[in-house]
Amino acid sequence: MDSISRNTLRRKLSNGNYEAFQIIYGLSSWGSTFDSMNQKGPYWPLLLLEELDIKGQKVSFFWDSICDSSLSKALLFLRAFQLSILSVEEVDSLIAIESNSVLDWDILLDKVKSQVPNWRTS
Repeated sequence: MDSISRNTLRRKLSNGNYEAFQIIYGLSSWGSTFDSMNQKGPYWPLLLLEELDIKGQKVSFFWDSICDSSLSKALLFLRAFQLSILSVEEVDSLIAIESNSVLDWDILLDKVKSQVPNWRTS
């Protein structure tokens, strides 16, 4: 993905929401650091956000309410989805604005690390 495509996708996912753009920028900048061997390439977090239709205000909700504003948790969540540890239905339930769902991050980390041994945790 070239820089023009990457920036276009960042803008598309943010829907003009500055906070969402900042979050998306961070995810895309650090994605390869946490998982350098991802088959989707270094910008895999952007592609998964798009696949899950997490855009604009949903990005901010995802970041603040589900991932506790944690880069490592956000990337772990997206990778767990990519590995089918989390289903589309589970993700949709968690992303629902009225959701009070809670993830067990330690269990999720263990499951991801069992499939991606080189997963970086911080």
